[in-house]
Amino acid sequence: AYGINEMGQVVGHCRPGTGVQLALLWEDDEIIELDPLPGRDNAQAFGVNDLGDVVGSSWYPTGPYTLSVDRATLWQDGGAGIVDLGRTPGPPVCSGEHFYPDNIALAVNNHRQVVGHAQCIASGGALAAFLWKDGVNYNLNDVIPPGSGWDLIKATDINDAGEIVGIGIPPGGGSYLRGFLLVPLATSVDGGAGTEWSRRSLKMEVSPNPFNPTTTIGYTVPD
Repeated sequence: AYGINEMGQVVGHCRPGTGVQLALLWEDDEIIELDPLPGRDNAQAFGVNDLGDVVGSSWYPTGPYTLSVDRATLWQDGGAGIVDLGRTPGPPVCSGEHFYPDNIALAVNNHRQVVGHAQCIASGGALAAFLWKDGVNYNLNDVIPPGSGWDLIKATDINDAGEIVGIGIPPGGGSYLRGFLLVPLATSVDGGAGTEWSRRSLKMEVSPNPFNPTTTIGYTVPD
């Protein structure tokens, strides 16, 4: 089991004797199997919001490469539909296109905004944190000023205020990982066309204030 909401619904996955991995939702003492995306037969679930929406990924391990990779998946509450969250923009070395082929969704808030990570096996397993919002999959590194020096590799959770947490490599950090917090500001840009955010790195070793204000940067995600 990986996630639980305020209603006591639990999500996770299992691999029975068939060898096929199943995404599962537990509610009211009943286990419900969540169907993978069309054309795939494996799935895993990691997060659930208070509406009962579930996120994870689907794949078909023995099929062609386009199917064997993970595709981030949203299962909408009440059987309202299963959504392919698409591919995260990335370098062309990944698949010959400007997208990361592997995407796994880890968390969803009550506005159906989803976060997770994308991976590119072809470039040594490079990772990128993503946000899926209103049908668009954003690479969070693409909306940070190029000079920031940060590499956001995984977004692990998002709350209803749109605040995102995860891990990344700070400027000059080499292979050292640090937690990050993405905080939406009250102001907007372009006359309300987008929301301005600030990013602050989480320094776990700093106490009592864990945030380093010198790492605050602005970026925009359209409303």
